[in-house]
Amino acid sequence: MKALDVFQANRHVLIVPCATGTAITAKYPPAESYVFRTSARDQLQTQFLVDEIVKRGLNKVALLVDSTGYGDAGLKDLEAALGRANLKPQAVVRFKVGVTSLEEEMRQLKASGADSLIGWTVGPESGVISASRAAVGWKVPQFGPWGLSHASAFDKSAGKVEGALMVQTVLPNPFLERNSTFLRSYGKLGKEQPIGSMMSAAQTYDSVHLLLRAMFDSKGDLSGAGLKKALENPSNTYRGVVTTYERAFSPTDHDAISANMLWLGTWRNQERGYFYKEDERRAGVIRRKQEGTADATK
Repeated sequence: MKALDVFQANRHVLIVPCATGTAITAKYPPAESYVFRTSARDQLQTQFLVDEIVKRGLNKVALLVDSTGYGDAGLKDLEAALGRANLKPQAVVRFKVGVTSLEEEMRQLKASGADSLIGWTVGPESGVISASRAAVGWKVPQFGPWGLSHASAFDKSAGKVEGALMVQTVLPNPFLERNSTFLRSYGKLGKEQPIGSMMSAAQTYDSVHLLLRAMFDSKGDLSGAGLKKALENPSNTYRGVVTTYERAFSPTDHDAISANMLWLGTWRNQERGYFYKEDERRAGVIRRKQEGTADATK
């Protein structure tokens, strides 16, 4: 978060393609801010997960959250989302990043009588959560943010993430031309199988193209103010990997992802996929940003 102050103080544009902390685009008012983002902020992710849990008729949610600043902010968003559903956490347990086992914590959560689990942490520790849940035989659905889709989660869990559910902005889809072309091109450059994080790669790719288009739109004014204005007022639509961006940003909104654009993903046969088959069928209809849906509380 301190890096944001450097960009803001020097009026340099920053596009954040991966970090999802809600505060990143809330620290400064959009009208003044030079900070933009193409990932789904945690406020959206937490609300998405709670809505899914409620839809399944579950109401005793256990929270297993790391003790970093990311975990602190995520816990705040999780509790707020649960509150909007008139729910309170069944149990909350914190842990330090770097752990190799969470079996003791998992037994504690299991004993609470929870009927579902949200693990809030980064990729490797998401894998530790999955492995520990399997080790203690706790058969409740495991939910998590986008970090649960990282290959590090799969590797760390030795495949125990199979069936876990996570928030996604994009998933591998051979029937979408831009999606499949991107993955083939990436495969020629890297040897990862599966790709380490499709969301990270695709959102970064789209960020670069959005910035490049802004540079052309600025008509030679590459100052921070010039690029900020160009990003907020694009002259053309950009057909990206994650979505088609008609207007990713505006003077009042620096988040490119709105709530309607999220998918429920899962690990299936060692790869990420759509949890709902109907989502996979509907993915050909591009989910574009909707003004007024960026706020998860509305």
